[in-house]
Amino acid sequence: MTYELLNFSRIINIEINELSSGHDDPDQLDLELKAESNKIRDSLLQSIVLMEPEKGKFTLFQYQQAISTILNELENAIKNECQPSTQNEPKNKNLKSCRKAAEDLLVLLKSDFPLYFDYSMLLNQAATERLKAKLKEQIAGCSDLLKIQAVDDQTIEIFLLLFEQLLHPKKNFSYEQGAYLEDFFEQLNEWCSVAKKPLETLEIIQTIVSLNFNHPAFYHLCCNYFTEALEKCENITEQYRILNFLKKNFKQVFKLSISTYDRKLPVIEESVQRFLDAELDYLRSLEATAEDLSSTGLLESNFKVTLTIRQLAIFIHLQVEANIILPQSPKVLHQYVTKHYSTIETEKISEKSFKNAYYGNKGNDVEKVIDKIVTMLVIAQEKY
Repeated sequence: MTYELLNFSRIINIEINELSSGHDDPDQLDLELKAESNKIRDSLLQSIVLMEPEKGKFTLFQYQQAISTILNELENAIKNECQPSTQNEPKNKNLKSCRKAAEDLLVLLKSDFPLYFDYSMLLNQAATERLKAKLKEQIAGCSDLLKIQAVDDQTIEIFLLLFEQLLHPKKNFSYEQGAYLEDFFEQLNEWCSVAKKPLETLEIIQTIVSLNFNHPAFYHLCCNYFTEALEKCENITEQYRILNFLKKNFKQVFKLSISTYDRKLPVIEESVQRFLDAELDYLRSLEATAEDLSSTGLLESNFKVTLTIRQLAIFIHLQVEANIILPQSPKVLHQYVTKHYSTIETEKISEKSFKNAYYGNKGNDVEKVIDKIVTMLVIAQEKY
């Protein structure tokens, strides 16, 4: 421990280790701690200004780390004193006075040496608990505002699950993250309160991106949202349109914060753009493969059948039921059929119409399909 902190630490250790309170007079304890704090501050103000910047930062870091350690030890002692079996009101009061003195000293270092203070250092236990309590209030406020803005319950639940990860008991934050999160929720809630309702999920996502919330869970939320939007598309053209629309929208997002949740992680807007680019590359590769197969005659671009959409859907469904066709998934099968088949009704089958026919009421169309299958059996018996 640094020399100037020895006496300050000694006073606090007496309070932590004594079975009863170390000082019978709380006011005297406050005066001693205040005097030692002033000595430490005066010493640093005189010494650090004479040091090279890097050495000055390292010196302040040592003090900052030592005080944080003292605060964590005090917090553990206070929690222990709160147990019914060990409760000692005078000692508990003195410990809280020590905690306040240490916290005030840390605040002084931060205000006196803002350029040397290490904002990447983790907050002490007490500061972390206070931050989480405030975040809990802000998250609850955000939930209430989303309800007022007519956001559906399922969407609100998705964002609450995201934000509540920040409140996990084992989650710690740096000074930098703590300041960012308080500002993040303040701006998000302010935006929610004035935005036009009903709010769309994409609007909320774009606003959070504009606030540079690069939390990994938020990135996964974005990816899931994009994937679900793509799965709703009826064809590859619609998927291209959606992806390009999203890319344009996120490029046009106005940055509301220059800070990020975690400076060690990529900027969220860049991560989103990379995901969208990867999806576009995948679509292009599918198209290129289809074109190659078609040009070499290995894959017909379109097969015309003498069936209606409903009859074709029944015919395909029967082959699946009979394990003749083993699709990767129903969606993939529907997409393939709509891309490569045309009927007597239309040259272009929409995925939605085929899906409705595939799962809908079969009616008289089943009989017509059965007639076709019977014809196939007769041909097989005659020729083979």
